[in-house]
Amino acid sequence: MNTLRALYHVTRADFLERARRYSFLVTLGLTIFAAYVYVPPASANYLTLGLGNYRGAYNSAWVGGAVAVLCSALLSLPAFYLVKNAIERDEQTGVGQIIASTPLSRPLYTLGKACSNFVFLVVMVGVIALSAGAMQLMRAEVFRIDLWALLSPFAFCVLPSMAVISALAILFETIPWPRGTFGNVVYFILWLVLLIVSAANMPSPQRIGEPANDLWGIQVILSSMMEDTAAAFPDYQGSVAIGAVTLPAPVQTFTWNGIQWTAEIILGRMMWLGAALGIGLLAALFFRRFDPAPRKPKPRRATRLTA
Repeated sequence: MNTLRALYHVTRADFLERARRYSFLVTLGLTIFAAYVYVPPASANYLTLGLGNYRGAYNSAWVGGAVAVLCSALLSLPAFYLVKNAIERDEQTGVGQIIASTPLSRPLYTLGKACSNFVFLVVMVGVIALSAGAMQLMRAEVFRIDLWALLSPFAFCVLPSMAVISALAILFETIPWPRGTFGNVVYFILWLVLLIVSAANMPSPQRIGEPANDLWGIQVILSSMMEDTAAAFPDYQGSVAIGAVTLPAPVQTFTWNGIQWTAEIILGRMMWLGAALGIGLLAALFFRRFDPAPRKPKPRRATRLTA
């Protein structure tokens, strides 16, 4: 119980310190604007998630699934840089020296910081999810809000990837060489490679995405969308485009009722939460508890020269 209480207080203190900053409000404003852009009006000549010139009607399932795909694929890049300053902030404010004098263990500290990062990103994702529901009403194609269909793609696909990003940010801060600009470049390359791999393994109407093999969680959503698109439009060729995509022809809509969440899919996504926990514990091995002394090089063993 004391361990959980200590973890809670580290997480809470760090999150409240961030929430008091104006940058937090600016970030929330940008996330709301992102949700607005993610759901273009019916009269627009572009789609942010295009299956050829097909899309689902703007019901809760389609809006939630489409915004979750865009959120996971695109927010996963800036999210890392938004939270990669938790330990550095403690060093600059002097809080780190206070923590170093307490019996708080290294694993609890790194896990607490990773949890604080995660809570910060959960708030952002939650704002985007609620804004997506508002956009459904604004686009006025389907007025009935289905909370499960709207929120489940965020809960099972986006949040596990945000948990991994939260833990990675702490790991990068505890290892000396990726703490600065070089680490930022490394993450950008890692993000790009994972996105390319995910695109290369894109599901098709005949092949369902594997929930445990895709960090960003987009394959599960897209495979269900593509399957129902092929059923509604037999001439659909299986194309997918993410981002601002100009329509090749007038858009045609159909009703997509969302993903059939099975135990296999949910467990596959929850594996990434376990990976985040492991990364957070790994960071404790490199964390020095704000020791200002430089690392001493290991002494070399004397070698005896023989004639």
